[in-house]
Amino acid sequence: MAKKQVKPKKKGPDQVSDNPPLVNLSQEEQWRIINESGVLHQIKAEDTKEQRSGSKQEEEPTVLVALLLTIPLTVLHGTLEYVVHLQYDFLQEFTWSRILSRQVPLAPVLALFIYITTRYKESRAAQAVFMLGSLASGCALIHLSQDDQTFGAMLKTPGLAILWIYFVIQAKLSYASISLLGCLLYYNRHWLQLNGAIKKLEL
Repeated sequence: MAKKQVKPKKKGPDQVSDNPPLVNLSQEEQWRIINESGVLHQIKAEDTKEQRSGSKQEEEPTVLVALLLTIPLTVLHGTLEYVVHLQYDFLQEFTWSRILSRQVPLAPVLALFIYITTRYKESRAAQAVFMLGSLASGCALIHLSQDDQTFGAMLKTPGLAILWIYFVIQAKLSYASISLLGCLLYYNRHWLQLNGAIKKLEL
């Protein structure tokens, strides 16, 4: 009887061949070939390009935010100055020369301030600064509006108002809520003092 020929089984793609490799290179030789081919340098160059493009993409929104916030805040500052002059019947002093002398220097300074603070607004230190700045500017604005209502004092209120608004906008909800609560307590300080005095009299 003729013997049956046994055909070798074909190995799948996931199976490792038992045959030794055609070229047996040491690990040092493999790294030398990789370094000479320049593959690693190309990968590093691509990573550097991606990092640069990512930083540019982050910087562009920061500039846009600075411009979008500077324009309305500058206009609001001029509008509040007009309201102050109207309230105290000094509209004759609210001339174009005064508007330009006040708003033109304010815009670039405000834009630079917004740009710098926007870049670092996610840090806890920046959020703490926003909270304290909001509390300070808000309490100062309340103090001038309640206790010192002279025309000279009212001219300081537009600047304090835009700072207060900006700090509240940039602060996270928890920080903004704390600062606004502090301003609310300061606004009602006379009422709180009055209630405290009444309680002392009752005792």
